[in-house]
Amino acid sequence: MTFFLKYSDKKVKISNNVYYESENSKLIADEVTMNLLNKVSKIYVTNKKKKVKAIIKN
Repeated sequence: MTFFLKYSDKKVKISNNVYYESENSKLIADEVTMNLLNKVSKIYVTNKKKKVKAIIKN
């Protein structure tokens, strides 16, 4: 996993097989970008045959 922080633009980019897990959710993707000012995230998979996998438990 690769982590980039562009402080001047207040953006974070995490790439190369991103895997996130918490008590209520799981996320598998190739790349996640987040704007730290407005907390808008974009989640990508680079292979068009694959899809982002997200599981959210209530």
